[in-house]
Amino acid sequence: MIVQIGGYVLVLAAWTVIRTRAMLFERQKKEAALYGALMVGCCLIGSLVIARVNLPSFTAPARLLLEPLGKFLLKP
Repeated sequence: MIVQIGGYVLVLAAWTVIRTRAMLFERQKKEAALYGALMVGCCLIGSLVIARVNLPSFTAPARLLLEPLGKFLLKP
């Protein structure tokens, strides 16, 4: 399993460096930074999924953040 995670991270890191350098060559600095940040998150989550770690659902944090806003907007 460690070899799988290492291979996954290695391939993802190589792909991220290639794409980020291409974006920087085209002078897309903001896009390259956003892409790099998203790929780091994907790398972390993907590694945890490969390791079969139970991840919490995304709906619980989103609900905690958005429910008060929805109640405020729907209040008469």
